[in-house]
Amino acid sequence: MLRILLIEDQRDIAANIWDYLEFRGFVMDHAADGANGLRMALDGSYDVIVLDLGLPKLDGIDLCRALRAAGPGQAQRRAGRSTDRAHARGLRTARSADAARAAPRAP
Repeated sequence: MLRILLIEDQRDIAANIWDYLEFRGFVMDHAADGANGLRMALDGSYDVIVLDLGLPKLDGIDLCRALRAAGPGQAQRRAGRSTDRAHARGLRTARSADAARAAPRAP
């Protein structure tokens, strides 16, 4: 069974993702800020980490960089940035993640 760490500060979004993945049999853990998420990621043995970019205490981009510096792992980046500049920065950082998916955004 896959263990997933969800790092998301917005409760409604976190609950939606949690319910969806848990219903499908995944074992879930959750952190509501980047600093706690980094601690949990480094202390736990997760198969996948799903993280938001706009996190309090440590943003998702810096968190992803810290995880990559600590060693290999799987991180799925879900982008929700609204500006082209922020989206491009997130895509550059995604190179340090094993997979990246963009949330819907304006053209």
